[in-house]
Amino acid sequence: YMEQPCPPPPVSAFYLVAGSKDYTVSGHQTFNVNFGYNKMFITNKGVRVVTFKDGGSISLDFAPDRWLNVFWGEMVHESVGPQLFWDEKNKIRCRLNYGAEGRKNVPTDYFEGVIERYDPANPEAEGQVVSNVEGSWVGYCDFDKVRYWDHRTTEKLAMSPPRNTLPSDSRRRADRNALEKKDFKLAQTEKVRMEEQQRAERKLRENVHGKH
Repeated sequence: YMEQPCPPPPVSAFYLVAGSKDYTVSGHQTFNVNFGYNKMFITNKGVRVVTFKDGGSISLDFAPDRWLNVFWGEMVHESVGPQLFWDEKNKIRCRLNYGAEGRKNVPTDYFEGVIERYDPANPEAEGQVVSNVEGSWVGYCDFDKVRYWDHRTTEKLAMSPPRNTLPSDSRRRADRNALEKKDFKLAQTEKVRMEEQQRAERKLRENVHGKH
């Protein structure tokens, strides 16, 4: 399930349930975009939480994204910079860095980092390294030089459209459908109506839960 609970700046909220019921994924995301010459750099903000059926959970943030050849040429999308995974209950985290800035003969999809024990009460303090991590986000992942995942030997899952969708599914959005029919006036009217509704709903949530 995925919703956009508030208008610009857009915030997306999502909730995923594994078919096996072994885990769920929930969270929210928003972003800022900086444009350059035929490229853009996206700074993502938010958190994802993977919760397992035994009660354990792992949280992770979003790495920055770089898009090249946005207007012409072959478009390239890459994750670059830092990303953090953490298990506060067990006081362990993984710090990764994507990209190979300043390094020769290393592909830009390469990443490296560490798993370490840390103090959740003082997360800025240096942790105690328990394992080194390296790999490629399109190919493999090694822990202490032992391969735990390889794209070439992993079963590929087929994509399929959902059988049932929410009334708020993007394919049912009135502004989108009006725009597809080139009814620009109606599309703008529906867009404003939806944003005003989102603002009102956000205010109701903040009255109960406070601002985040």
